[in-house]
Amino acid sequence: MASLQPSINIDANLIIGQVFQITITVTSDYDIAPNDYIEFKDSSKNITVPTGKVNLSNYAIHDTKVAVFSTFLTIARAPSLIKPDDEITFIVDSSIDDATPLQFKCIAKTLKDESSSLVFDNIFLKTPNEAVASDSPQKTKVSTLLVDEDSNSLSGVPVFIGTEDKDDIHYFDITDENNMSVKTISMGNFIGFYINSDKKGNVVFYLQPKQEYSMVTYLRSFVVKPIKSGLLQMVLGGDML
Repeated sequence: MASLQPSINIDANLIIGQVFQITITVTSDYDIAPNDYIEFKDSSKNITVPTGKVNLSNYAIHDTKVAVFSTFLTIARAPSLIKPDDEITFIVDSSIDDATPLQFKCIAKTLKDESSSLVFDNIFLKTPNEAVASDSPQKTKVSTLLVDEDSNSLSGVPVFIGTEDKDDIHYFDITDENNMSVKTISMGNFIGFYINSDKKGNVVFYLQPKQEYSMVTYLRSFVVKPIKSGLLQMVLGGDML
């Protein structure tokens, strides 16, 4: 048996103009052969996906039965190509015989900007320093609620949480709502991680200091849009811890 596991929901709400990372994890009971591949195909005109076949042997990790491929997809912005509630469709297929193709049928949405500010349950956290007594909690929940311009909740939206303080983020254990550790990536001047909104539009994660150092950490939540210079423009609200 083999399976393809995506990092976003196959029926996700995606924001018009959004650029986001998608990760496909391929798992097989057998060794991944040198000529095995995945391929993005049959995409609608309102999304840009990679072209050609992606050789899985170049992305094998741990052993030769698992491969992880990450790339960025771009949702169209031009009104001639996309409007709210349009379908965004594409397929991720594989040369591995028993791997079921992923058929994405997402929905284009707009985002109400002020819906995205991060809310911290606790803004003061105890560091793991036994020499200092403190009544502050050791962990905080961080959340926001994503809605469209009509205040309808947005589900499955991939949101990047990042900071320009590239060292600070490594001083925290970061987990999602299922208590699973999240992987950090670099994007432009930021380092951070992706979290998908849940069925009710909630974006939730947890921070717990793992170093003794005192610090002030700034975090921002944003969707990324390309601008003419080719750099990255950050949109959505921001907040700090």
